[in-house]
Formats: sequence, structure tokens, C-alpha cells
Amino acid sequence: MHNIWEFLLQTLSVSAAAALLLIVKALLADKLPPRWQYGVWAVLALRIVLPVPTGRGVLLPLPLWTEQLKALTEAQLHSAYSAPFRPLAPGAPLPWITQAPQSVTDWLFVGYAAGIAAALLWYLAGFVRLRLLLLRCAPASAETQAHVDSVAAAYGLRACRAVSVPGLPSAFVCGAFRPVLALPADGETDELVLLHELLHLRYHDALQSALWCLLRAMHWCNPFLQWVFARIGNDMESLCDQRVLERLEGERRRDYGRILLSMANERYPRAPGTTSLSNGGRSIARRIEAIVRFRKYPRGMALASVCVAVLLACPVLAGTETALPAGVWHPHNEAALQRSLATARLHRCSTPAGALGCYIGGVTQDNGVLLAMASPLSEQESLVRQMNAAAADGWVPYHIDGGWELTYARREGCVVYNLAPQPDGSYTAVAALSTSGVFDEANERWLRDPNETDPDGEDTQDGVGEQQEAAVLLTVTVQRADGGWVVRETAPRRVVFGEPSDALEPLSSFTAQGQYAQAELTVHTARGLGASYSPGGVITVGAGGDLTQPNPDAAFAYTELQAAVRCRFDRAAVPPGTQSVAVEGMLLNAPGDTPAFHPGQTPVSGGWSGQDNAAEGCLNDEAWDGTLSLCISRWADGNDSADAPLPAYCALQLSFDHTAAETLQLWEDEA
Repeated sequence: MHNIWEFLLQTLSVSAAAALLLIVKALLADKLPPRWQYGVWAVLALRIVLPVPTGRGVLLPLPLWTEQLKALTEAQLHSAYSAPFRPLAPGAPLPWITQAPQSVTDWLFVGYAAGIAAALLWYLAGFVRLRLLLLRCAPASAETQAHVDSVAAAYGLRACRAVSVPGLPSAFVCGAFRPVLALPADGETDELVLLHELLHLRYHDALQSALWCLLRAMHWCNPFLQWVFARIGNDMESLCDQRVLERLEGERRRDYGRILLSMANERYPRAPGTTSLSNGGRSIARRIEAIVRFRKYPRGMALASVCVAVLLACPVLAGTETALPAGVWHPHNEAALQRSLATARLHRCSTPAGALGCYIGGVTQDNGVLLAMASPLSEQESLVRQMNAAAADGWVPYHIDGGWELTYARREGCVVYNLAPQPDGSYTAVAALSTSGVFDEANERWLRDPNETDPDGEDTQDGVGEQQEAAVLLTVTVQRADGGWVVRETAPRRVVFGEPSDALEPLSSFTAQGQYAQAELTVHTARGLGASYSPGGVITVGAGGDLTQPNPDAAFAYTELQAAVRCRFDRAAVPPGTQSVAVEGMLLNAPGDTPAFHPGQTPVSGGWSGQDNAAEGCLNDEAWDGTLSLCISRWADGNDSADAPLPAYCALQLSFDHTAAETLQLWEDEA
């Protein structure tokens, strides 16, 4: 982590995970064994060491809240470690300082890092001091060591070196790799106490204690987590109690309870890397209650315990998806604006279609928040300045100037033409926005409807020139940046009339020369955003979605390939006496496919359906220039892939007086 905000997000997420585990543990306190009650804390340990997913929260939308608070605070500062519009990106759980602090939040982060170092030094000093004390202590007597060895042998455990410590209230194990069993010098240690400590030794609890101290130091300033870590130590002792009781019978179990009760007022001598039977009066009281409820759990409980732990790990480690909150796209004050932009930074567009939808929705609505979701993070500051340009009375209007050509652009959807992958992984495309009005070319003005008044209040029936349906074309590049897909306009916007594809450069083009004619094929692709498509080329804008609402994970509603064929016949080459010539075209999935021409029918192949068109001309018509044109299309509903394979192979059949005469093939190797 690199700033105090990433730590805040980390510690809040860990706290939420701990709260969830505590609630579930309380509900299942008498249902699942102590092994689960302690073992489930491994989920918390993983939550501490793994980066927090910034787009997902643990129970609560913590990333969004932290991002909003950071933006509001850092907007007033000039920090070296964070910036208002730089999204949180927690990495390693330990702080990493790269330069001198410049603001109060920077100094807080430095103080947090210093606190970790101080806590670790404190724990290390305590362990070293205890270890040196044990080195100065005399080894346990041969009789005591033999007693320890006999207890270990009786229960199938491993013994270790024992030392006698004057004034020690209770036995404990110190050290994970060269463990030492510390025993009170005055009096003999009960066999059950030795069994407890030898079980700690058997399951490497001293090493676990040291690891928990390391994690504890990482959250030294969070009092709730400090209490949780103390609870984890108690659960470790309760698990050891369970293991002891499983090896005892009848009266011996009650004896163990009496030993614990006698230590209720003992000082708690725990240090990092150590274990001890005594862990404070209040904790021992809870352990005695657990002893009263002791029972051996059936083997099947192990599977149930694992299943419950896995169910808890999913929301704790992966987080829960935070839905895009309603009402953030038209904020009415600075706090709401920062919350909206925080949402945009955390919910980056995951698909090219999502980026195009958010961007086009933003420019058609003058909505800077939607634009921010599909724009590089470096542009957020500029967007905020534009949105705040005319702020008054607490209202933050949007002033993302879409230009006059977008005044009548429909907001419900658009068609994306010629989406083409580039070597660097980006895409180029042209987005065509249909208009809700017509354009009066003579007066260079837009009209919503010829039968209505224009914006100046004048009757549009008078003085109106030729009116045409129009589309606004946006030439864009869609590329990966800042954790998602972003959109950049790469050419001036323009208005075209008629079919938008007629004004575009084709995605590809092929030619073929035959005995009787020359053919040319031009290919365009069209993908729908917020629009549905029906066979026959009917596009219904707004039926397949709504670009007025953000959908960063959107898919294209449909994908269509449009192949236009122009076939020019050589009149001199046509056999004498021919009355009519015709051409029928068919798209193929691969060059090796054999075309099956079926005039008047609609063939279906390869999962793509569409209409293969034909055209016919009369040689007796002197006005005919010998050219036949046809359009062949294939479409697929709901094709959400930007790289969907679209067949661009075409075969033509030339006919004279309804008799096949020649077949031409148009694809790349014929170009």
C-alpha cells in the first residue's frame, strides 16, 4: 500500500470480515467444534495479507466510501502519496514509502508505517528478553525432565528441553524452532498442565502465535482488531483444551477444569512466540464453560466445518459485487458529485461495448459522470472543472459540450460500424447516432418535426428546404487503460444523410475478374448498442437497451455483416441473343466451402442466418449501364464479442436467361 487511504480501506475491510466471522461464530458456538472456531480465523488472515478488491466490498461498499472520502479530502491538499482522481489500488499489505511526505495525510501514513515498525520491535524485544531469561535459567532436574518425557510418551507426543524458572506462575512453551518448556521452579507441574503445553508444541502453536503478532502489528491502530486478535488467542487455547479433553476420561476431565479454575486470577504471561495454559481470568471462565459443554464431535462434522468455512471465504476474500447505486449520475452537490466520480473510478468498463455505451450516453446527455466511466483517469479533473463551471445554488450542472450536431441525437442507442482490432489490442470504430429530427439543409438548422414549430417558434412548413434523416458519426478508438476500456474520439464529428455505411470506408474490399463480368465486394460490420435488430434490416433503437443508464459490462445487442456487391457485365462478352443477365450472391464461412445457390430461398449456414440477394438486368434496356448491385447480410442476435468471427467470403453465380453461366469467388486471395 502506498497511502493512508489504502490502509483505511484495508483495515475497514478486515474489520468487516472479522465482524462477519464473529457473528457466524456466535451463531454456531455450540454447533461446530473448537477446531472450526479457531481454524476459521485463517480466512481473516488471508483477508489481511491479500489485496482488497477495489470494485467489491466486504459486506458494505467500503471501496466506494473510502474513494469518496479520499477525493473530498485530497482535493484540498497537495499530497505526494495520493491524488483526488487517482483510484485506490491496494497491493501488498505492508506500507511502502517512496518519497518525502508533503501533506497531513502523507504524515499520517508515515506515522502508521512507523507504528508498525515500533510494534514489531516491541514484540521482538519482548521475545528476545524472555529467551535470554530462559537461557540464564537452570535446566530442569533430571527427575522433572523424566516426568516431562514420560507424559509425552504416554500420550504419543514429542518432548522438548525443560528449564526451571523461579517465580513463574504457570508453565509455557517458548520458541517455534528451538522450543523450550518453561516450568515453575517451586513445586511440581501437574501432568495435565504438561499435556496442555506438549499439545501446543505438537501443533506448532508458538509459531502461530508469532504469525498472529505480525498481523496484529499491521493493524496496531485499530482497537477493534486488537480485541479480535486477543479473541483469536483465546480460541487457540480453547482448541488446545479440546485436544486435552479428548485424551482424558471421566474424573480427569473435571481435574483439568479445576486446574484452569485455579489459574483464573493468574497473571497472563503470554509473549510472541510462546504458549501458556493461563490466559487471563475472564478468558479462563469462558474456557471452563466450554469444558462443561464438552463432547466429541462426529467425523462428519469435519466436512460440514469445511463447507461453512468455504462459504464464509467467498464474500470475505472475493468481496461482494457492489451494484451501481441509483441517483449518482445527476448529483446535486459537491459531495454527491465526488461520490458519483468515485463510482466511475471503481466501476471501469469491462467490455468495449460497455465503454462505447457509457461514452455515447455521456456525450448525448452532457453527462460528465458517464463520460468519466469511459474516459482515462487523467481526464477526470478536466471533467470536474467543466461540470462545476456554472455551479450555483448547490446545483452542479453538466457542461460537457456535445456540439450542435448532437442536439437532436437520440440517446437510447446507436450502431457501431467497422469495429476492427488493432495490433496494440485496441479497436477502431465509427459510432452512428440516429437523430430524432430532420435537417433543413437550405437554412442549416435542425427541425424536430416538419409539422411542428422550430426552436425559434416559427412554423416549420414555411421556408423549409429539403429535409433528410441524418446520423451523427463519431470516429473513435477503444483501448484498455486505467483498469478498463476507455474511448477517445480521433476525428471531428460529422453529419451524414441516408445509410451511414455509405459514408464510411469499408472494413475490407475484394475484386474478381471473370469471363463475362468484373465484381467488387465491400464489407462493413455493424454492432448494436441499445438497439435491437430484426431480419430484413429493421433496427429498433431503444428496444435492446438504454444508454441513459450506465452499464460498464454491456454487450452488443446484435452483430451484422453487410456485404455490398457491384457486378459490371461486359456486354461484348455476353453470348449473342441473351435477353437478361442475373447475379446471385452467397456468403461463405470459409473459402473452401461449396456454394449452393438456391434462387428465391434464404439459406442458413454456420449458425449465421440472413438473406443472400440476387439482381437481374435486361440487355434490351439501352439505359442500363450493365451494372448489377446487391447487398448480402448476415446477423446474429446477442453476439457480445468484439472479435466475433464474421464470414467475409462471397461467391457469385452469373446467369444468362436464367441459366448458370459462371461462378466468381471474392475473398482475400483473389484481391
